[in-house]
Amino acid sequence: MSKATWLVVLLSIIFLGEDMHAQKLGLLPSKVKWQQLRHDSLRIIYPEGGEATARRVAGLMLKFASVDPISKDSRYKPISVILQPHTNISNGYVGLAPYVSEFYLQPNENPFELGSLPWADLLAIHEYRHVQQVNAVNTGISHIIKVIFGELAYSGMYGLATADWFREGDAVYAETKWTPQGRGRLNRFLLPFRENSKEEKPWSYYRLRNGSYKHYYPDHYPLGYLMLQYGNHVFGEATWDTIWRQAPRMKPIYDPFSGTVKRFFGKGNRHLYLDALKYHGSQRKASEVPDIVYPAIPITEKNQQDAFFDMGYPDVAGDGSIYCVITTFDSTSAIYKIEPEGKRHHVISLGRQLDTYFDHSADKIVYTESRVDPRWIRMDKNVIVVYDEVSHKKMDIQPIKGYFMPSLDSAAKRIVALHTDDEENYALHILDASSGALIQSLPNKDNLYLGYPCFSEDGLHVIATARNKEGRMCIIQQNISSGEIKQITHYSYAVLGRPIQAGPWIFLTCGIGDIDQVYAVDIHEGIFYLVSSGHRAHYEPTWDPVQDGVVTAEYTNTGKKLVRLPGMPRQWRMVNLDDEIKYVPGAEERNLLAEPLAENKFEVKKYSPWSNAINFHSWLVTADDPVWGIELRSDNIMNTVAIAGGYEYNRNNKYHGPYADVRLGMWFPEIIFGYSNLRKQLTDTDEQTFTNIYEEVYAGLALPFNFTPGVYSQVLNISSTYNAGVNKQKPPQDGIERQYYNYINHRILLVNSRRRAHRQPLPSWGQRFDISYSQNVTGHKISQWYTNLELALPSFKPSHYFLIIGESLIQNLEPGSIQLSSRYAGPRGFNVPDDDRNYRLGFTYGFPLLYPDVGFGNVAYIRRIRLQPFFDIAYTSDPQAVSKTLKSAGAELLVDFKFGDITLGFRYARLLSGYEGSAGQFEFFIPSIRF
Repeated sequence: MSKATWLVVLLSIIFLGEDMHAQKLGLLPSKVKWQQLRHDSLRIIYPEGGEATARRVAGLMLKFASVDPISKDSRYKPISVILQPHTNISNGYVGLAPYVSEFYLQPNENPFELGSLPWADLLAIHEYRHVQQVNAVNTGISHIIKVIFGELAYSGMYGLATADWFREGDAVYAETKWTPQGRGRLNRFLLPFRENSKEEKPWSYYRLRNGSYKHYYPDHYPLGYLMLQYGNHVFGEATWDTIWRQAPRMKPIYDPFSGTVKRFFGKGNRHLYLDALKYHGSQRKASEVPDIVYPAIPITEKNQQDAFFDMGYPDVAGDGSIYCVITTFDSTSAIYKIEPEGKRHHVISLGRQLDTYFDHSADKIVYTESRVDPRWIRMDKNVIVVYDEVSHKKMDIQPIKGYFMPSLDSAAKRIVALHTDDEENYALHILDASSGALIQSLPNKDNLYLGYPCFSEDGLHVIATARNKEGRMCIIQQNISSGEIKQITHYSYAVLGRPIQAGPWIFLTCGIGDIDQVYAVDIHEGIFYLVSSGHRAHYEPTWDPVQDGVVTAEYTNTGKKLVRLPGMPRQWRMVNLDDEIKYVPGAEERNLLAEPLAENKFEVKKYSPWSNAINFHSWLVTADDPVWGIELRSDNIMNTVAIAGGYEYNRNNKYHGPYADVRLGMWFPEIIFGYSNLRKQLTDTDEQTFTNIYEEVYAGLALPFNFTPGVYSQVLNISSTYNAGVNKQKPPQDGIERQYYNYINHRILLVNSRRRAHRQPLPSWGQRFDISYSQNVTGHKISQWYTNLELALPSFKPSHYFLIIGESLIQNLEPGSIQLSSRYAGPRGFNVPDDDRNYRLGFTYGFPLLYPDVGFGNVAYIRRIRLQPFFDIAYTSDPQAVSKTLKSAGAELLVDFKFGDITLGFRYARLLSGYEGSAGQFEFFIPSIRF
């Protein structure tokens, strides 16, 4: 890679940002009243009524900061943390540009993924570790870049100075070290590495760090934890803190983090990883049990060879057919029916989900899908979808906020599901499966998180897992008539999965020991019996009434596969369920979550949506071909005020100049106003140059909407602006007067796209309509229509795509009229000025050429190279054009990088008609994200 290309890649990674007009504003509606809890080192912002959670979060963050700092002398910038109780997503982050943290307070429904601890408590420790990391790196070259270029560039330097696995592994270690659980104690977390240790060849470090479209690799969270723990074993925790402080010095500049590790360990990141694998592998082999091979549910030879073929949540029907969710790299999640003889049928594709859990009974299927609020970013609903296999009809059941883990009774007449509201109250709802009406809300005085509820065989009780306020779990049984909750097992930190009753037994996966296995629990005695064993983990068991056995999902690194387990109690072994606080090297005996918090003096007052309204944080490059630019960006932490000022250049019409744009998003319509001054050098009849200038101010309204109906995602943006401007020349030209004009611009953008599988660059079915119209109100004549239509169509393979692009620009260029700048891109390879009639039709066929999975040091990594042959035909009414018809054909090579998730394009266009000069045109470009 040449130095020039390397520089382009590096600058694109650090400075490239999205167009502010594509940014959606408004976290929650203006009726939500915000409060703030202030301290010298942090501020918690929360909706009214959430003060108890805010105090808990602030107290835990301050306690953690005092017991486990990275550096006591680093530049510390106080963090603002926004608590979001109106979303059903479980997440948290610390972001730059702007510098803010958000906690999405809904607990994760699957305890094997994130555990069972109180979710806000876990976020307080994990995310505050990220706050410490961000501030520890604010030194050396990284600090200089931040001062000069702002937080977006600093974010790029932060990514270069520290590996993502190090940041997340360190945060996971912190949550494990200071709590009785944390992901470091969950068997599922490091399970992929346990499986890989059985292979002859370990995973490549670079592929692990960056992922792949070719093979499955776990993400950087478990990789980081595994490597960090090995570093603790070899050179101690204090050395990691020193690495935090020295890596930002960027020595060596091309690979600063690995170079810093090498100075202390003697080897770089890759060798640290290989040594960590050997160390952890030897630890595991010392405690391995004999392997057992269980009878598999047959799948085709092709599916066996797939890079990833995952089968989850099996459910056996009365005739022995097995329903399950199947996900592959080339297809999104869908429910399939596997008949007893092995034939597989597609039942229904699943939409946007938080978890692929479903239940089946008597020709009905229930599951949940996430429905985003059309306008507000941090507001959504998790709805129950009832699907009738006979009529093929679907029905949505709407909650106040969210329904989770629905289950049907044996007759498919009733549904039981966990319901949650914005105040974090949990209750089991009994619903009518035909109408969706609420039949009963069961009491829950201790506000237990009741997971995976299911009806008992007699239909009089609900069996579920329960999480208490300490994060321990047990199995409970709730009487539907009286509401009484009875414990079946005692509370423990061992995580519990979906329970299924079969006679006197409850089958479920439990995190006892080193591998998650299936257990049978005596419903009367609460005693655990081990059903599955061996080297592999087993999840989501269900009872097969035809063969009197258990069907479960067996974990492999190419996806879970279904196997059969023995259903005879004499083959099971009784197991004791202890407190299950597993030993972790380096973990403290203290439990920060159980300790009383200090009586900190917090200032509590209202938080105004106008606070921090002006917050310039970054310089960035914008690219929306044919318009490119550089701008200074301001965003407030509540995402309600966005300000941008910069300089743009249109490569088609050659106009360029400064602009400023302000958007307010705290109300239902966004309010827009701004200024632009675009200019272009022209030549008069005497061959004298002058500057033609269009100076405008504008104001308007925009309505940005998002929808998620089933397997589709939809975007609808409607906007109208009033523009007032003047066209002038500098120096003034004889015979040309200033032209004052006023016009209205209307724009509609509609994008409809089907969910994409892992390997799909574009959806298999999608439409993008972009229409804008400008018309003068007073002053000089203005008329411009711009239309863009893009269709993504199914192709020969799921990873291939066929794209049809139609584009037109119709405008009035009569003498005395005003010519506006446009977004018309024109045929590829040409630079033709806009005229009054411009049309283009383009055809693109794209497919993956290679999945190279190669990188350059720890900086750039290529995951995929795509080839896009294309053909464009266009028309222009420009009288000076060589031909009215313009044709080009060629190919585009797209390189998909992982670091920064950026795609760089290289185009060769062969001009076929309507050109002068060379017919071959080479171009470098950054593709716009269209779907």
